[in-house]
Parts: sequence; structure tokens; C-alpha cells
Amino acid sequence: MDGSKSKGAQPVREFHTKIWLEYAVRRSGLAWRDFVRECVYRGRARSSLADKWRTGKALPTRLSAQRIERLLSGTLAVFDSPLFPLLEDRPFTVQELRKLFAPYRETRVPLIVWRFPNDEELRERRHWVPTLHEKDTSSLVRRGDIWGFIAAVWVARMCEAQGELDYHFTACMDVYRAAPAALKESWLAPHVDQLFKLLETVRYREISTFIMFDVDLDIIKRQASDPNHEPIREYRPRDPLTHRFVEIEDPVLPAHWIPGTVWRDQQRRREQRRATLKKSHRPSPPTT
Repeated sequence: MDGSKSKGAQPVREFHTKIWLEYAVRRSGLAWRDFVRECVYRGRARSSLADKWRTGKALPTRLSAQRIERLLSGTLAVFDSPLFPLLEDRPFTVQELRKLFAPYRETRVPLIVWRFPNDEELRERRHWVPTLHEKDTSSLVRRGDIWGFIAAVWVARMCEAQGELDYHFTACMDVYRAAPAALKESWLAPHVDQLFKLLETVRYREISTFIMFDVDLDIIKRQASDPNHEPIREYRPRDPLTHRFVEIEDPVLPAHWIPGTVWRDQQRRREQRRATLKKSHRPSPPTT
């Protein structure tokens, strides 16, 4: 928008490295020096590689992540999360996006679109919500988990690649509605502000979506820290007066369009009120 060049994938890659490395250190339960000695070098000659990872001067390879996974199971899943490439500020092709999400495509059950690693866990808790249409992001919000959030980002990027502006607008709104559930993940929650900056960069790629709504980030943060936040309407308590299910705050603030003549008249009235107030507060001349 300001004519400057995009920074592309670099900020996301640094964000990716920071999250993965912090998660691995926390998973190990060791201090930084001990983690580097026992999990990175493991008897090999010491170098400054781990410190370069930490400062963003170097990026770890997947081979490095696999080596740490042998000692700290679960860290490779964070390293391989499709969220990170989806946040890159660059154009995607439809083929790239389909390849990225091919492991999560449901091919065994007719009509169901996605199959995510925690589906069985959600079924046991009766929180699994089927997605019957690829661009149905409302069902992804109702999942109330990290995968619903990541899939909503994927849908937004797919709509961008396909030029489907109506779906892009809806998908981007649902990305923010799904964010509180994603931020309950211990590896993502500490980096909420940087995540929002990257999401905004992705949203700015489509100017019509950018100007059509704003986001109250404080609402998202409150919902993320609320253990009772429930995206499935039927599982919320009922209002004692209306007996309806309690509604939750919507972090999305849609824009309202008004004709130019209406805006002009409103602006004129505001200027008149300011002039009247300024005149009424003018001190009276002293009497003699």
C-alpha cells in the first residue's frame, strides 16, 4: 500500500524458528546452556549455531529438527506446522496450497473435507464438527482448536489465490474468530502480538478485505485466557431471563458504508458543533 517492497517469508521464518526453539527448550526442562549442550551438540564440537538460531541469524533445517525430535518427541510437529508457510507474505498458487494441505484431506469418508490429527480426541469430547464444504470456515471456528484456526488461514489463502473475494472476506473474519482457541496452545500463546502482525500482513494482501472490517484484539486475548470460552453455541449456558444460549463477543468489527452526501452532512454538523462549543467557552470580556 505504501509502495515499499514486501519482506516475503523472512519474518515468518524467524517467527517459526523462535517458536520451535522456545518450545523445544521448554519441553526439555533445561536451561539454555544445558539444552544446547545436551540436545543440539550432543558431544560434537561446539559452535555458535544454536545462538545464531536464537538470534535469527541462521535458520534450522528439518534435519536439525528431526535430530532434536529423537530426544524431545512432539517438537517436530511444531516445526512442521503448516501455519508458518501460510503466514508468508507472498502469493501462493492453488497447486502449492493443495499440496500443503494434502495430508489433511479426508479421502475415506464421503462429503467430509478434512481429517486432522486430533479428530478422534474431539469426537470423544463431542466437540468434533464436520466440514462439508471446503470454504465453510464457520465449522472450523466451531471446532475450537488449533487445526480449525490453521485451516481457516488456508481457506483465506486459497480464496486469495483463486480471486474469490466474497469467500476471502468471510474466511479472514473467521480466522480471527478461531484465533482464541489457537492461542490456548502453549507454544503459540506467548507470541500472540507477532502472530497478529503476520495475520494483518496476510489480510492486507487483499485491499477489499482490509477495508471491510477491523478486529478488536483485546477481545481475542480475553477469550483465549478464558477457560470457559465455548465456540459451539449449543454448549454454552442459557440466559436465565431469555432462556437463549449466551452469545460471545465477536472480535470482528464490520465496516458500515454510507453515501458521500451523508458523510458530508455529518462532517458539516460536527464542524458546526465544534464552532458552537468553542464560542460558548470563550471568556466574556471584563466589565468596567
